[in-house]
Amino acid sequence: MALVQAAGGTMNGSTWLDRTNYYETLPSHQAELALWLEADRMGTLLDALSQENLDNQREVVKNEKRWSYDNRPYGSWYEKLQGHLFPPEHPYHHTTIGSMDDLDAASIEDVSAFFRTYYAPNNAVLSVVGDVDPDEIRRWTERYFGGIPSNDERDRRGQEAGPEAVHPGDEEAGAQRCGVALPPPTGERPSDEGRLVRRHAILRSTAA
Repeated sequence: MALVQAAGGTMNGSTWLDRTNYYETLPSHQAELALWLEADRMGTLLDALSQENLDNQREVVKNEKRWSYDNRPYGSWYEKLQGHLFPPEHPYHHTTIGSMDDLDAASIEDVSAFFRTYYAPNNAVLSVVGDVDPDEIRRWTERYFGGIPSNDERDRRGQEAGPEAVHPGDEEAGAQRCGVALPPPTGERPSDEGRLVRRHAILRSTAA
């Protein structure tokens, strides 16, 4: 982060059901720096992984879960929707952030195995947008990413969606919330636009 900020840029990342993305916004003449940093992340992150920094990031994610899900009205609705829409063995049965038990149980061996499986050049998409020379970008990409080994043993399972279900609601909320979801066709991904139809509304309590 210090290198990006020193170059006048910003950086962040996010995770969703089918992808994790990392991005930097930098002056165009710093494009090589961004490519080098991302290649370094993909190729050598496990070299820097320790129990201390794993525990630190675990607490960061747990606080994010409290803020985004546990301690806000209707915060659990999407967890419940996914849990009912997909069966337990399906990768979309749970939210990407996981449960507190999942986070507590994650070991260095677990996260290392996941990283080695999915963080590989042949499982990634690189996008560079801006006032740059495409040929120069290709040369830098080959220079920094070319030596990182691919992984052809990624898990690409497709699974059936689960049955419809109803959940009574959220005791933290002051009004009811109604959610309707339709499972995508077999083999489709709910993150694809229009494949998972959701509708929700806040219904005001009519109690006196």
